[in-house]
Amino acid sequence: MNEILMIVNPKAGKAKPNKYVPKIIQNFNDKGYKIDVKYTEIKNNATKIIKDYNKDYKILIVYG
Repeated sequence: MNEILMIVNPKAGKAKPNKYVPKIIQNFNDKGYKIDVKYTEIKNNATKIIKDYNKDYKILIVYG
């Protein structure tokens, strides 16, 4: 089982979440966590990602 799944909406907000994703990943890695990132591609894609992967991870982060 992997530790963390982070779902990112790359088009959200003015700050563009992609700018911060590498820093977030590094912060979790520095603390000993393994983090996998999935990007939404279409409307309601996050829901499908959660349904497909929720059993494989202990922690879920939705960003953007």
